[in-house]
Amino acid sequence: MVNVRWYLRYSLIYRDLEEIILERGLKVYHSTICRWVHKYAPEIDKRTRPYLKPIRDSWRVDETYVKLKGEWKYLYRAVDIALRNYVRTLLKAETYEQ
Repeated sequence: MVNVRWYLRYSLIYRDLEEIILERGLKVYHSTICRWVHKYAPEIDKRTRPYLKPIRDSWRVDETYVKLKGEWKYLYRAVDIALRNYVRTLLKAETYEQ
């Protein structure tokens, strides 16, 4: 189940998950992880969706920089306009280039 959660939450591919689990001493093929995701992802989605904050289609990105431990870092925040919820936060050492 941890593999399925990592796949859904983070941008990992099946082969990366296979390698992570191998480092923990378990041999699991990426095709097995794929089958687990197809089997358990709908159930995980159904059980977690009631606890998520609703996000509207309209949101804005705020860019600023802050000083952390003596170094300036860029802080990006995506904010849902209607409900004032944070959609995503990103802290980087360099600026975002498009």
